[in-house]
Amino acid sequence: MARSRSGPNIAGAAIAPKIVGNIRSASASPVKDCRAGCTRCYSPNTSAIGLPTDAVPLEDRWPVAATLACGQYGVVDVWDLTGRTVIVTGASSGIGAATARLLHQSGAHPILAARRDDRLQSLSRELNGELAVPTDVTDRAAIARLVEATLDRYNRIDGLVNNAGVGLYRRLDELNLEEFSRVLDLNVVSVVAMTQAVLPAMRAQRSGRIVNISSGTTRMVLPGVGGYAATKAALNMLTSVSRQELEADGIAVSLVLPSITATEFGGGRHQPGREVRPGMVAHDPEYVAQVIVRALRTGEERIDIPHGAQQPQLTTVPSS
Repeated sequence: MARSRSGPNIAGAAIAPKIVGNIRSASASPVKDCRAGCTRCYSPNTSAIGLPTDAVPLEDRWPVAATLACGQYGVVDVWDLTGRTVIVTGASSGIGAATARLLHQSGAHPILAARRDDRLQSLSRELNGELAVPTDVTDRAAIARLVEATLDRYNRIDGLVNNAGVGLYRRLDELNLEEFSRVLDLNVVSVVAMTQAVLPAMRAQRSGRIVNISSGTTRMVLPGVGGYAATKAALNMLTSVSRQELEADGIAVSLVLPSITATEFGGGRHQPGREVRPGMVAHDPEYVAQVIVRALRTGEERIDIPHGAQQPQLTTVPSS
């Protein structure tokens, strides 16, 4: 039956913002006038654009567009999530489960998607019967069933959180290429497949939000993590391109880059609040979920979650 679906230039104030590559700086006042309140007005990896992080005094730094900063300058419009339907992949544990819980608390309808049916059903019961659809996102037929089940129940898809992923920790000379191919399929190809699957509904609505979950490893060079970081770097590029390609359809595509998070990911070896290495603290999955929900509400282009202590201001929607 047919359905009807309703400069950056990190520079002193004396230097005008300008375009560097394809990243446009914000036409805003210096950081002291920023309303975000977090002072994260520069890229955590400014060396990538030729400047060390301490090259310019904080009071003279320019707020940079959301591709590099907190996201304040990439807000599309702020959504009320009440009644919104949002598919969350990798929802059986960790960041995905925390995101589903927070969406439910916000009045939205999270669609729970993951491979572990028993955990999904348990979470569904906890969330008053929210729709749970066992899904392997590397299986195209399973993706189609997920989208069909969502539309059958709610007749619309407002949001998608591409959270499902897997780690890979091997030196490049020791990578098993079959394993690497499987990780690429899950971390990269499945995100494209999920995005393609929800686009017909979002285009019909002329509205949608997609949030892709990347990794802070793409901001660093870490021996032993190259294969995994490469998959997430590919996701970063796909997110940037799809944001531009889908803008005319009323669809905002956002990127969230968590730091180390205390989940089952990586064998569950990290505990919340514990310092993993100097300057790096394992974050709560609930903290990351709050940032993801912020991105769903605002449509910001990119939110980098800094290493170190959790920053509560990142979890709130910037004031207008």
